[in-house]
Amino acid sequence: MQSYWTLSGLGGVFCILCSSLWLYNIATETSFSYARQKLKPAKLRKMRMKEVRNEVWSAIGEAFYAIGGWVAVYAAITMVYGTDDSLTYITAVVSLAYVLYIVLLAIRKVSGIFHFSYITDDKVKNRQVRISNVLFWFNAIVDTLIKDNVVVFTIYTICAFMGLSSDISTQAYVYYGFPLLDILAINARLSNILKAVTSNLVPLGVTMAFGTIVIYLFSLIGFFRFQELMTNDDGPQCSSMMQCYLTYIHYGLLSGGGIGDYMSGTMAHPLDYSDNVSFFERLVYDLAFYIIILLLLINLIMGIIIDSFTSLREASEKKQEIESSICLVCTDTKDDIEYRGILMGVTNSFKKHTEEEHNLWNYLFFIMYLESKPATDLNGTESFVRQKLLAKEMSWIPKKKGESTRPADA
Repeated sequence: MQSYWTLSGLGGVFCILCSSLWLYNIATETSFSYARQKLKPAKLRKMRMKEVRNEVWSAIGEAFYAIGGWVAVYAAITMVYGTDDSLTYITAVVSLAYVLYIVLLAIRKVSGIFHFSYITDDKVKNRQVRISNVLFWFNAIVDTLIKDNVVVFTIYTICAFMGLSSDISTQAYVYYGFPLLDILAINARLSNILKAVTSNLVPLGVTMAFGTIVIYLFSLIGFFRFQELMTNDDGPQCSSMMQCYLTYIHYGLLSGGGIGDYMSGTMAHPLDYSDNVSFFERLVYDLAFYIIILLLLINLIMGIIIDSFTSLREASEKKQEIESSICLVCTDTKDDIEYRGILMGVTNSFKKHTEEEHNLWNYLFFIMYLESKPATDLNGTESFVRQKLLAKEMSWIPKKKGESTRPADA
């Protein structure tokens, strides 16, 4: 009983914490999304209606490709397990949620095209003005809802409420376990591991697709040549092409020696040394599956992830090295700044230089200040910098002109 109230109390605190963080992220992301949707001349694109249609069809086409892929996956699972199986139901719910998400993103992309486009055709100018406010708020709301922080804390909040309302002895622990994945956002090294996977979804997806095709070819050979070897006391495991293909994917990847290990061990059909033809066929077949699938393709996937992780780690280390050794504003090195600081009797001059004289945030705030200030209220210096920013020139930033960058005899 004591553990019940303890877990309930901790669950209540966790629920309040998640709800507070969710509301905070909703508020902050809404503010940023609102600001991003503010129209500025630099954001507008002058387009004809034909160009707009082409971009709209491109956005819709991407959504249809994604929806088609998920429909194919759901159809394959339905063919194997039927429509009454729990796996089919879960897949249907996940597929429907994903399809709705893809459709929402497609609508958001189309809305962004219209919102930030100045359509030159006379017939659509008035209509474009009327729908501008609707597009503004639609884009702002969708951008807020699909932000990573909002999605993550929405899931955490749902888990907190589900855990609080579930049976403490069983399901509550399941719901309270998911938020532990937040360590991926806290720890930089774990974040790089996750980025190594998510930043290579295209090459990983292509490699996996190629792997499934190769496994399908092996299952074709197995279905027509080794079907009798895929039968044991539990019944046939390769009675249809679909069953054979899924068996090869499941047991071929999970068995340590590939599909040959599964045939020889689980199916109890080892190599037949008495028949030279079948022996060499099985030998070549088993070794080919093991080498191509388990050695080459699996290690190729691991290699892509490891190479990406190494690149991310090196980039992170390089970034930290640059930040700790060079002033990013005046490009002067830490050694030179420290040396001149010692000559002038100043200790820790690099930190003073980067935090006080050439603080990056001060320059960012200055740029935001110029963008928010009316052009008629700018003084001479501000107008000069504003023109440089519009021309995308950074020559206005001081180069080696800080106090601690001056020579000792200056």
